[in-house]
Amino acid sequence: MWESSICSQCNKPNTTKRCGRCLVPSYCGADCQREHWPEHKVQCKQLAKSKLPVKLRSNFEDVEEGWVLSNATKISQKVDKEPEIIGIGKPTKKYFKVKAQHSYTNHSAILASLHNWKEMSLVDELRIYDREQSIDGMINRDDENFAAIRDVILEKGVHGVMGGMKAYLYADFHDDTLYVQIANVLPPDPTW
Repeated sequence: MWESSICSQCNKPNTTKRCGRCLVPSYCGADCQREHWPEHKVQCKQLAKSKLPVKLRSNFEDVEEGWVLSNATKISQKVDKEPEIIGIGKPTKKYFKVKAQHSYTNHSAILASLHNWKEMSLVDELRIYDREQSIDGMINRDDENFAAIRDVILEKGVHGVMGGMKAYLYADFHDDTLYVQIANVLPPDPTW
């Protein structure tokens, strides 16, 4: 898999551009992306299948489904409506990192996780948020992609506080939907 911040074509560090379809390889610019395309296009279609749409629910119990919470401003913004101000319920970047972590909803699940980290069957929700917390919400167990994201956290994630686990992933937001790329788990970010 590609290094998350090195150009997939010329190997320059600190790239900020990504393949818009699959979100996996990074590039310094359009020229490198075009040059790399013949090699990448074979994998891109398959990788794009692991970019999963998720329906987020607000962290607030009294807010209807379909709302996304912006912790930075403490305002809820309906996902199916374009926000009037950038940064409220919508990320400021085209592609961005998210932290996906499980959230225990009962004391038994917390105790079970301390003894056996694979007891994720007791987890009812996953929390996903970006660093700026312009996107911050929960994925319910009934979401079609809940199990796939949970399994990535289990298999490739790192331990967090209280026995929980988390994984850092790339995502994008378009057509009023958050898409999370599960094929490329990023290294842990100790500053986040």
